[in-house]
Formats: sequence, C-alpha cells, structure tokens
Amino acid sequence: MTSIGEESFCGCSGLTAVTLGSSVTTIGDGAFSGCDGMISVYYAGDIAG
Repeated sequence: MTSIGEESFCGCSGLTAVTLGSSVTTIGDGAFSGCDGMISVYYAGDIAG
C-alpha cells in the first residue's frame, strides 16, 4: 500500500494504534479525523519536511 485515502478511517473511535509501513508515502486529508481513541502512530519510513 502506498497511500491512505481521504477520510479512510474517519470516525473510527475504536482505533487506538496504527503502524504504517515505509511504502506509505501519502496520507489523505482527514484520514484519521474523529479517531478519538488514537493514542499512537508509528511510521517505518522517512518523514520529508
């Protein structure tokens, strides 16, 4: 997988953690909005700034 689409997990309040592989290069707007239970996100790739 190379991208997470816009609002893919929007409103998934039961989602508490996400691990993204290094192949993910794009995360769409609002992909994780409303994920009120989210406490950690781990990204295995490089973060461009």
